[in-house]
Amino acid sequence: MTSLAAQLQAVASAVPREEKLKGKASLLYELREAADIDLATIYAVGVQGFTELCRLDGRFEAYQKPLFSRGASETNRELQDRAFNDKLNGVLEGFLRLVSGHFATAAAAKCLEYLIRRFKIHVYNVEAAVTCALPYHATAEFVKLVQLANLEGTSFYWLEGVKEKGAAPPRDGLVARCARDGAFLSFVCEAAAASASAKGSPGAASAFYAVLLAEALAAMPRVTAPAVPRLLPYLEAGLAPAASAEQYAGALMVATQLASRAPLAPPLTEALLEGVAKGARAPLHAQALQASLALCQTQAVKTLPGRAFKHLVKLPDLPGHFADLCRGYRADALAVPLVVALANSAATHANYERVLTGVVDGAPLSDAAVASLTKALVQTAQSSTAGSADVAQRALRSLETRFPAATSVAVDAILSESAAKASSSAEAERAARAAAEFLRHALAGSAAGPMPGHAASLGAALDHPSAGLREAALRELRKGGKTNGALSSKALSGALLRRVVDDHPRVAAAAAALPGLRAAVDDDAALFDAAAERLASASAACSGKHPDAESERAVAKRCVALACGALAAPVEEGESGETGEDGESDDSESDSEEEDGGGGDARVGALAGRGAALAFGHLTFSPSTRAVARAAIDAARRNRHPALSGLRGKRFKRAMERANAPGAKKTAPETEKKPKTKRSKAADGGPIVDKETRALMDAAANRAVIEALAEGLATDPGAWGDEEAMTLWARDAWRTGTPRARSTLLLALLRAAEGSGTASDSGDDDLTLTPRGVAAARRALWTLVKEEWFGEHGGGAFLDADAPFETPGGGELNAERTFELDSLRATKASTFRAVAKHDARVVAALARSATRAVCSFETDSGTDSETFDRAAAAREAFDVVAVSRARGGAACAAGPSLDAAVESILRALGKDAAAFLAAKAACDPAPSSDGETNVELPRVALELLATTKGVFENDKDGNDARGASTLAALVAAAAKADGGVARSHSDVLCCPPAAFLAPVAKIMEGSGVAVGVQNVYFAKDGAFTGETSLSMAKSVGATFALVGHSERRELFGETDELVGLKTRAILDAGLTAVVCIGESKEQYDGGLVRDVCGEQLAGALQNISAEEIANGKVVIAYEPVWAIGTGLTATPAIAQSVHAFIRGWTRDTFGDAAADAVVIQYGGSVKPDSVDELMRCPDVDGCLVGGASLQADAFARIFGFNANPPGPAKLWAEEVAAVKNELGESPVWDAVSQTLHWVDAPGKTLWSWDLVHDPVKAEFGEILGFVALRANGTLLLGLSESGIVAYDPRTRAKEVLCAFEPGLNTRPNDARVDRFGNLVVGSYNNSWRADAKDIGSVWRMSAGTRELAEIIDYKIRCSNATCFTPDGRTMFFCDSPTRRVYCFDYDPRAGLSNRRLLYELPSDMDGSPDGAQCDADGCPWIAISGASKVIRVNREGVVDHEIELPVKCPTSVTFGGRDLDTIFVTTRGPDGGSVYAVKAPEGIAGIPEVAFGDVSQIVPSAGDAGGAGMGAVASVMAGLGVGAAAGKGKFCAACGTKHAAPGKFCVECGAPRA
Repeated sequence: MTSLAAQLQAVASAVPREEKLKGKASLLYELREAADIDLATIYAVGVQGFTELCRLDGRFEAYQKPLFSRGASETNRELQDRAFNDKLNGVLEGFLRLVSGHFATAAAAKCLEYLIRRFKIHVYNVEAAVTCALPYHATAEFVKLVQLANLEGTSFYWLEGVKEKGAAPPRDGLVARCARDGAFLSFVCEAAAASASAKGSPGAASAFYAVLLAEALAAMPRVTAPAVPRLLPYLEAGLAPAASAEQYAGALMVATQLASRAPLAPPLTEALLEGVAKGARAPLHAQALQASLALCQTQAVKTLPGRAFKHLVKLPDLPGHFADLCRGYRADALAVPLVVALANSAATHANYERVLTGVVDGAPLSDAAVASLTKALVQTAQSSTAGSADVAQRALRSLETRFPAATSVAVDAILSESAAKASSSAEAERAARAAAEFLRHALAGSAAGPMPGHAASLGAALDHPSAGLREAALRELRKGGKTNGALSSKALSGALLRRVVDDHPRVAAAAAALPGLRAAVDDDAALFDAAAERLASASAACSGKHPDAESERAVAKRCVALACGALAAPVEEGESGETGEDGESDDSESDSEEEDGGGGDARVGALAGRGAALAFGHLTFSPSTRAVARAAIDAARRNRHPALSGLRGKRFKRAMERANAPGAKKTAPETEKKPKTKRSKAADGGPIVDKETRALMDAAANRAVIEALAEGLATDPGAWGDEEAMTLWARDAWRTGTPRARSTLLLALLRAAEGSGTASDSGDDDLTLTPRGVAAARRALWTLVKEEWFGEHGGGAFLDADAPFETPGGGELNAERTFELDSLRATKASTFRAVAKHDARVVAALARSATRAVCSFETDSGTDSETFDRAAAAREAFDVVAVSRARGGAACAAGPSLDAAVESILRALGKDAAAFLAAKAACDPAPSSDGETNVELPRVALELLATTKGVFENDKDGNDARGASTLAALVAAAAKADGGVARSHSDVLCCPPAAFLAPVAKIMEGSGVAVGVQNVYFAKDGAFTGETSLSMAKSVGATFALVGHSERRELFGETDELVGLKTRAILDAGLTAVVCIGESKEQYDGGLVRDVCGEQLAGALQNISAEEIANGKVVIAYEPVWAIGTGLTATPAIAQSVHAFIRGWTRDTFGDAAADAVVIQYGGSVKPDSVDELMRCPDVDGCLVGGASLQADAFARIFGFNANPPGPAKLWAEEVAAVKNELGESPVWDAVSQTLHWVDAPGKTLWSWDLVHDPVKAEFGEILGFVALRANGTLLLGLSESGIVAYDPRTRAKEVLCAFEPGLNTRPNDARVDRFGNLVVGSYNNSWRADAKDIGSVWRMSAGTRELAEIIDYKIRCSNATCFTPDGRTMFFCDSPTRRVYCFDYDPRAGLSNRRLLYELPSDMDGSPDGAQCDADGCPWIAISGASKVIRVNREGVVDHEIELPVKCPTSVTFGGRDLDTIFVTTRGPDGGSVYAVKAPEGIAGIPEVAFGDVSQIVPSAGDAGGAGMGAVASVMAGLGVGAAAGKGKFCAACGTKHAAPGKFCVECGAPRA
């Protein structure tokens, strides 16, 4: 070898060698296919991908000039010098690092394709390229990149196996390589550091390298010293504050794993702790603490580094996160140094003290942490920092309160240690003395009990965790009495309030009975709230089988005495707040007795009203509440509020004496069964009484209490201050009261509202009630009930619950329909027990009784301020009762009670009841007190008008007023309907028979409802016996006239000419004509709907001007005669289709103004269950209601229609191509030629339509299963005999590409070209309806082959719904007989996988899924053949849009038009066969159909297919905005993508350009 040859060989060996490939290196294309694609096309592909990446991440823009500019694309790096290539390599490496986060996207693949072709990165930048793809090592794209690259001499030499076998390297293989290969570990660390340092979104690379490093560290037998420095750059970058949350989380994982696997130098441990704390950010604060704990545990950290501590304390909600850490882990390794650092720093900054307090209060510290913290606090107290002793004292008190036992042990240990050291030196002795003094002062009273006279000691003891110490402190305070210095100082106010609500009953009872409590607290409102709160919990505990029931009963007695009695008196008149020296004064009888109802001149305390309201909840006698009730009565006597004045009277005392006599006379009709009962001692220590007698005594006592309260409520309003004061107080009492208090209040108000009368317990003791007081009680009662009816316990609540308290008063419901709670005398003992148990159902029943009561009270006489208007209350009551009755339904337990209330309301209204109901039926529903609109009111009013008997009175002439009122209500109610029914109130029309025209017109005067005549004669005058002239009708108030009604046409032979004459005459007379049109069944079946309706319109409107129609002088009513009274149904889609034709006809004949203004009514047997869907139709302006208008329920539902019912959004398709196929199928839109193709399968024809000219067809002599696009403007067809065929519609040449399922009785059916240019086709079992056998399959034919490959792992009968999401990775499919649509993961080089159910037809829906197409959002639109609709199913499997069609069987669907926003639907006969279309909703559009990638020429063959015109294309296409578009040649013939740059190939699919 010569010297020159040797030199050349050396140079050659230094240059990277490109692998020998059978074609061009490529990621996107097969290698041989790529050899045919020029650089210009590849450049265009790369630019497209680069543009997409720039939209995703602006950082890519920096690489436009050096890599993706026109100049860069023309640069051959192999002709440049070394300096140029070094610079280029740096740019490429930066770009590849950035693109790694987007490697899995199509945009990245396009960019890499260009970089491979132009800059040969697979040769010169192997390390960077493989690094870019390594996070995606399990993908086919990574494997392909490795196979292209020359790995020799690189860090990835070990991937040669991947290159040879084509199998992706497993993850555990990478982990093992990283664990044992130091070079690869260094590479991974460097790559991880680079990804962690990158700004912006980290992408997948950051997480991949973090997990790889953590798993590699775990896999190492031991982490050697050389490995640690390699990780530091990554940890430094990942823990930096500038890193993203994902990068920080990865670094935490690696740092924790490293610390657990190797001992670290102290400086490194400190640095890691600082980095973890400094870099912590939401939402990783808890993870940062966990990592800190791991570092402290594994590295035995004793003292928290200062800088790490400062950053850690700044964490938001550090105490909360730290508490969670302590609950979940053994956290002493971090807890001890942290609390010590907090204690040492607490005096230097308020934030440190705040955090320390939070940690102590919230974290479950261990004994070791408490001991360390206690010691640190003692040291802090002795420091020279200002305020350190106070800070330490506060913290130590909190610590001792939270952890008394551990703190006590810690204090003992400190004192012992100090004592041991004291003898060592004078300094040690001073320190020990200072520590002991500090601890004694800080924890005064907490060890040996409270120190007398020492407020701080007493305060500490009052808040001590030990109930015994708290009780001892209260005993100490009680010893000093009211003159106790600690009490007079008011320093214990807060602690005493806390003891009143103490959960330990002895403590709470002692606090509530403490002498001088009121003065010591010095805040009556706060003390009242505390007493009321504890009273509530004590009452709940003593009402059931509670272990502390007796102790809690004592608490309740003292709290009720305090809140309802002592605090109700003015401070200067009352005592200092105690309830008695022994806390038992609440059991004593008051010696002071006033005259009945007398209130005296005593002043009422500020809290008297609240105390009275609270007392109402504790005055009920029952086995568990007797003692508290007696205490409440005693307290109430001390309360001068007028509501309680009856409890201070002599009548009440006598009544209670009679109630407590064991032999008291039974005063109520007790019908309850007498059980065997045990005998008990009477409450006053008297004779023994049995349980039943005790219950009757309790009931008598309760009646006495209720009547005493009624006397107070019905006292003269002057005692309350003004007329409305009692109502306001009752509102407040209700809103703050328990169910027991509310029941008591309602019972008392009901009794007060009844007025004067004999008491329930005797016949010789009348209640003293003033007339003005009774009127005020009635107003208050009704105000309360109506405002709270729909509230928590109002009469509208508990409608579905049983109603044991609403049994009729005398067993069976009597003539007056009275109930137990309608009378205090009839109220049973069991009901009072339910009141005591807070049974809210009693409240609801009482509210309903109150409603009946207010309707039975007589209207008062007197001044306006004193009256109660029963009729006004009844009108208001109807609003709430009617709504509850409607909402409760037929099975409502409270139904009888509500029905009785309705009858009471109607009786109260008397002869005005019918007019009132008519007005209610006609008015707009108003919001109720529960915030909802009372949509039930009109319906209930109509039902009552139609069904209620024995309520309405006859008028003076003896005529039944109900009939006229009912008619007025039924029609006037329609006037309130919104624009969905009528354009204005004057558009609501009633057309009675001629004999009733005059009276109905009179009833309608002033209602806003128009009246029309059913028939008129066209002549102005003359002898026409039996006819109604226009002047006659007009004279009695008619403003409309029907003309051309179907019965007039059929039975009386009215012709179109006669209808036209009548219409002209109606308008000349100044009336509005309602022109009726419609076809018969024979005409409908014959497809003559539009012809018939058009002829009828032309005849009726032949003499009418466009201006008259535009001015609303003509209303058109469409009546499909075949759907009136026949049982047949015209679907809303059929109605919409004809209405759209009528409006279109009007537009063509009279212009836009007339078409937009004309009202088009539908009159084909409108029913309640169809009106909502009809009124959703865009061209249905209202309804012409016949027989249903005579039924109250039906008509109420019709005029109360819901134009926006819940459910999918509705679209209405219109016929656009009347081609009458037998079975139209497989529509596909060619975006290049702007042509719609579809097939008529049994008709053996292919149809094509450019939306401008008539559709044309080509006949094939075989059943066609599908049509799909093919490159260069050609098509693919599925033929029943020939199989898959290529067809050129321009030359009519066709070529068989392959047979389809030879040997099986099947044919090609539904098919689509996937997003990668492959054909996917399913089969159709020709006999599947007969044999129901699954013998077919789903196949794929790739563009480079002419062979079918099976891609599904089960057999089918009838393939349908095949379509793809925009990214091509999900395929939808249905085997129609199963009625289920599935979605699959789709790989263009593999079979279908991961089948999952998307949608299954509900059992009540007819038909089955047929063809489908996907929109740009990835949601399929599926034709439901047999259900007259197309549905859109979103990604959650929910139908969110429906297209309604006027034919039964839509077959398939596609998107088309210039903007792919028109939805085309093919249909089948006999009623269908045309193509329908509708504009897609705003924001929804299709995606361009991809063409099959085969670009080979079709060899012409004999036999042409001629085109045949099919009549004029429907004019509605213009309204849809669909038309042909220019620009042919600017789009790819294969995939439809617009060419963005010059070149020989399409940048989207790579197909050659035309």
